Amino acid sequence: MNASEFGQFISEMRKKNKLTQAELARKLDVTDKAVSRWERGLGFPDINTLEALADALGISLLELMQAKQNEDNEPISTEQAEELLSDTIQLSNKLNKYVKFTGIQILSVFALIGITTLSLLFPEWNSVRFIAPGIIAGLIAWGIPIWKMTISRSRPIAVSLIISFSCALTAIALKIVDMAHDIHTNDMVAVIDTIDGIVAAVFLFIAVTIVLNILSLICSKKK
Repeated sequence: MNASEFGQFISEMRKKNKLTQAELARKLDVTDKAVSRWERGLGFPDINTLEALADALGISLLELMQAKQNEDNEPISTEQAEELLSDTIQLSNKLNKYVKFTGIQILSVFALIGITTLSLLFPEWNSVRFIAPGIIAGLIAWGIPIWKMTISRSRPIAVSLIISFSCALTAIALKIVDMAHDIHTNDMVAVIDTIDGIVAAVFLFIAVTIVLNILSLICSKKK
């Protein structure tokens, strides 16, 4: 069994039972996007969800693990059951490793951006001493929920939310301090020329931070 075959079987059984993805998701207390990922072979249900999924689809757990209906009610040996369970666990672990690898790639890009930013701005640190830390804090604010969704999904969500929003507020505060410094040094032209872009960037940054943390919170609750 592979993820594609498993997903196709779920889709067929769902349609056979005249269920929408949203209806099946409600029965399992997951999101309809999670069901969509399963059916496309891009994700795999939590092991603890398999029994409830089988019940919702009106099939046995073994039929779900085999990704086919046993219409002849043929008995299955203990060895076959153990092999199916092992295959299911391996498939789940394989897809989880893919998710973690994707998260590591994204966080590595963030780290590279942060290091590059510091190296480029360090020679002019006196003029950018608030900008560089603000960028780093912003990247951390985005990185924390991504880390929570992909690498450490079993950990408590409260701490990651606090750290993410704290870093986001720190990034915004540093930008405000930077603008105040420009005003204090009578560099009003620079502030006026960039104020619209800064406001738009701050609102976009806040929106992305909120969305990422909402997604991490949903992922945490649906486990």
